[in-house]
Amino acid sequence: MTWQEQHFDKHQFAGKRTHAVSADTEISFQDFGRMHIEQRKVTQVRRLPTPAWALNDASLRETVLRYCEDRLYLDHNKGTDEERLARIDADAKRRLPALQQIFDGLQARYTREAAQGQSANELDRLRVEIQSLDTAIVLLKRGIVALALAVAHYYYWLGWNSAQIANELGVKPPMVRQWCRRMNIVAGNVGDQKRGWGSRENLQRLFVLRMTGRSLKQSAAMLGISAVAAQEHWKRYFLGLKTSLPRGPRKARVSRKTRKPWDAARLKQLFTLRAKGHTWRACAELMDATSSTLITHWRANFGPLRVTRKPKKERARKRQPARLKPRRDSKTWTRWVPARIERLARERRLRGTWEQCAKALDLNSPHTARAAWFKYCKAK
Repeated sequence: MTWQEQHFDKHQFAGKRTHAVSADTEISFQDFGRMHIEQRKVTQVRRLPTPAWALNDASLRETVLRYCEDRLYLDHNKGTDEERLARIDADAKRRLPALQQIFDGLQARYTREAAQGQSANELDRLRVEIQSLDTAIVLLKRGIVALALAVAHYYYWLGWNSAQIANELGVKPPMVRQWCRRMNIVAGNVGDQKRGWGSRENLQRLFVLRMTGRSLKQSAAMLGISAVAAQEHWKRYFLGLKTSLPRGPRKARVSRKTRKPWDAARLKQLFTLRAKGHTWRACAELMDATSSTLITHWRANFGPLRVTRKPKKERARKRQPARLKPRRDSKTWTRWVPARIERLARERRLRGTWEQCAKALDLNSPHTARAAWFKYCKAK
């Protein structure tokens, strides 16, 4: 259902207003035809319907207790509601001294670093930690169960918004909205299936699908969630339990080729085909068998015997044309003695270009002359 304020049913003539064209308004039909009409009514309607757990005292009490136990990392369903409430209060009182000590230490650290001229980013980070810790201490002192129950009562029963509840309880509006969201997740009645999907019925359906042999992807498609969400719920609630169905007896493998007994005639046929130069594949096609079967029987009966095949026709080799200029020996022609280095330096001064220097020194390439000049002449 959609939440709105409580009201009585309208009577038969309710909602009728004064006509626009009348003696009281002094508006003519001609003027009224050029007018724009708007009707406004103040209503309070919420986007999501009120969950069923918030309308029942027993389910509301169970949801609030379970949310507080999750917040304090306590076990569920151990004892009656009164025992669970007493355990929550005792755990809250146990946590207070340690949290107060940490809070005092952070305050002293903030004062010390602010006096030493610490950076603004570090001070802001400490300020956020101190504020968060102070909120946790105040909530534990006031009673976490009482605050959670008050938020649910004001929000779902009285129809207050988060700002009104925050002003009434002395908290912040975002915290009120977060608490309502988390209590919906605990109750399993949240609108978002990816986060609030883990109810008892849905987990049972997931377990049954997995036990019947469905994969996580198939189970997620049948349940209307993503495969990642199904995997997360399976790891969280079933601790990665592996499910597998017992496999039935394997079917007998039927060979593609019909096996035939290997007598002397069949071995002679194989030997003749191989002696004629047929390949294993060609022999397998002619003898209606596989290549591996023929090789196995050949090794078992003839051992490592090899038969000669027909010699291949020799291909006529192409003659390479003789080189017009014999290749010079690089070791002889790249030996740079002092006389040759002086000649290179003189040719470089006189001629200028590397091509002319290489031609004068009878070198293969102008790059050789250039490299030698940079190595021996320019270094000096």
